[in-house]
Amino acid sequence: MLEAETQAELQRLQGTVDQVKDKLLNQWTGEPLEKYLDDVSKTHEDAIKKGQENMEALGNAYSALQEQAKTSKQTLQEKIDKLSVMKKNLEDMRLESQKIMMETEDKRGVLKTYQQKNNREKELLNTQKKHTRSKLEELEKAAEYFTDRMSLDFKKLDSERIHVVFTKIDPEDANRQYSFTIKVSDDYQVTDCEPPVEGLQEMVEKLNKTNHFSLFVINIRRKFREMVI
Repeated sequence: MLEAETQAELQRLQGTVDQVKDKLLNQWTGEPLEKYLDDVSKTHEDAIKKGQENMEALGNAYSALQEQAKTSKQTLQEKIDKLSVMKKNLEDMRLESQKIMMETEDKRGVLKTYQQKNNREKELLNTQKKHTRSKLEELEKAAEYFTDRMSLDFKKLDSERIHVVFTKIDPEDANRQYSFTIKVSDDYQVTDCEPPVEGLQEMVEKLNKTNHFSLFVINIRRKFREMVI
């Protein structure tokens, strides 16, 4: 019985093999095979064409990315260059600002020195004015004293100069005038004397040392009298 079943199974397998063989010989040869191969070929061509298109698209995309990267790199470099220029300009401005501040401090120092000098000069000038005013007051007092007693006439020419005129010196001409002009500033200066008096410079130096104007007037009048005696 087992042998009969085995024989039957072999027959079934043989039938299946024959069917496959018939299908391969009839369906996969001749026109069906050519059609199948054409379809496969077309499919391959389409796939290749699509692949080429995809590769071309990818190539274009890659080129675009490269160009974009190049442009971005160029733009970045331009920004870096601009930032470098701005940084340099800021540094130049900082240095210029420091220079201006130093110059300003120097000018402030010079101005302060000038102001201090100017203040000292003002103080000195005020002192000189007070001294001159004091001398002029003394001269005015002396003028009042000598006008009646020594036939003197004092004429104030300006803020610093006084013209002193003597009369009644020449016995032969009582109206004859003897005069000198004295300038009062830091010191006394006789700017003119008519007629000239011998030793006048020494007399003025003594006057500046002693500040005794009354004695100077008496001595110069004595010099004028000596000319006519």
